[in-house]
Amino acid sequence: MEAIASLPPAFPQRMRMETLDGCVGYCLVAEDNTQAGLCQYSGKEFFDPDQLRRIRFDGDSLWLELVSAG
Repeated sequence: MEAIASLPPAFPQRMRMETLDGCVGYCLVAEDNTQAGLCQYSGKEFFDPDQLRRIRFDGDSLWLELVSAG
């Protein structure tokens, strides 16, 4: 897994995910006002980019590790 270095906003309505080893990816920012500030990762599922800590590539899958709430 790679630690997230930064999550700056990117045009249009995206967040740019950068890891400490230099990998770059993008996630869409939700357009729905009820989900403001969240990134959409599938149909109706979202995550808070401030909670993202690491990403891992596994074949054609991308795994996101979020900070635990507890």
